Amino acid sequence: MQAWNQQLQAGKDWLESQWQTWMLRTQKAELEWERWQSFSTMMSTSKFWQLRSAWLKFKRLLGWKKPDSLVLAQVNSDTRIRDFVALVASQKVRFFQPEASQEPVVSIISVFVNNYEYFETTYRSIINQTWQNFEWIIVNDCLTNADALTFIESLSQRTNKIKVLSHSSQQGDAAGRNSAIAQAEGKYLFFINLVDIFDPTYIEKCLLFLETHPEFSFVNSYSAVFQAQEYWWNQGFSQPALFFHENQPKGGLLYRKVDFEQLGGFDADLKLYADWERWLKAIANQQLGWTIPEYLECSRSINSLEQDPWELKRVTELIQSRYHDFFSSTPTTNISLNRQSLNPQQLKYKIAQQNSLTAIFR
Repeated sequence: MQAWNQQLQAGKDWLESQWQTWMLRTQKAELEWERWQSFSTMMSTSKFWQLRSAWLKFKRLLGWKKPDSLVLAQVNSDTRIRDFVALVASQKVRFFQPEASQEPVVSIISVFVNNYEYFETTYRSIINQTWQNFEWIIVNDCLTNADALTFIESLSQRTNKIKVLSHSSQQGDAAGRNSAIAQAEGKYLFFINLVDIFDPTYIEKCLLFLETHPEFSFVNSYSAVFQAQEYWWNQGFSQPALFFHENQPKGGLLYRKVDFEQLGGFDADLKLYADWERWLKAIANQQLGWTIPEYLECSRSINSLEQDPWELKRVTELIQSRYHDFFSSTPTTNISLNRQSLNPQQLKYKIAQQNSLTAIFR
């Protein structure tokens, strides 16, 4: 009977991994189709395309028979990234403890959006983290989708670790994060997007780093970017000068709360790139960040064709103008670590030996 149960569980795990792979490929195909339709509609209504079509029609009337040589570029697809994302998403880890701690160490901060089709994958990757001493604050930024509203109201019923805050009017991601931070009880703030997927050890490894490196204020990890764009992001906070030129960080980031509060919250007037502006503010105020050189996150890239390129340019220039003087006048050297031996007795938060991944005590 025991052997039969093991085979049955192995079969369930295999089906789960195949389902995750199929789901990711389906989402990728749907996104590419939406991108193609959006681009085709934009091109077909442009004056250039109308003039080009008229010119080709005229040439065919004159006997020109060559096929149309214009081929639209396709988005690069990296099967290694797709396989890696499917592997992370389908991990069968079950570290979930439904009861919340009275003194959470980590406060997870996120803002819920109307499009919640990716939430379940993110939920499973967060709720089954090896570090279970956390609270999860999700902000309802005045949802307009009735199904999404019903869905978010049901989340707190899954576990009392989840707290849902609601805005009476839509204020944006930055204001939503600020509302969550005001209610956060943890020593650390973990900022995530509700479309990304995290390795089960993400919080634990980031927390261990900040506990053993008090000179650092925040930490993240390498990221596998997938879906609309696919590439391996491995720049990192060790090269702070690079962050001035473009929005570098991807997805999750663990921030020491006392250091975060020294500089204040996110700029709620920025509807785009508010997180980038906040990380630049930290660097300009001599707070140190680090990126763990390990791919612990899968950052989902969403179609950005609907975003106004002129607005993106305007916001980028506005943010860069705030910190131009600092980055142009202050040497920002690359950051390196001084490796030191670890004394476990110095750690404030420890993991019980009888269950090295779940039972956490103070």
